[in-house]
Amino acid sequence: MKIELRVGFKPYFNVSELSAVELKPLKEHVKQSLAQYYAPDLKIYSQTYSNTDTIYLTVQSVCEENGKWRVEFSEQGEIDKRAWVNPQNPSDILVTAYEEGSSLSVSLP
Repeated sequence: MKIELRVGFKPYFNVSELSAVELKPLKEHVKQSLAQYYAPDLKIYSQTYSNTDTIYLTVQSVCEENGKWRVEFSEQGEIDKRAWVNPQNPSDILVTAYEEGSSLSVSLP
């Protein structure tokens, strides 16, 4: 299972609060956390909907919210996701997914 994190350059993409030095490790933290904690769920999703071993995540915006970095991203299945990453503890990540009116929230203990 391969997870690729891409940074999108849409008009509303906002990294003004983060320098390039901060953004690179942030992307790595999100990617590693997703790979480690959500790969089984993503693999089931990919097998169900797209039958592929790669899921592409496109970062739409990055900003700081309540002391954590909020990363909004989408993937090829058109599910909108948000990740809250604690800069002091990158493994502290909260991902919320929305699909067709239903919602799924996953957070680490």
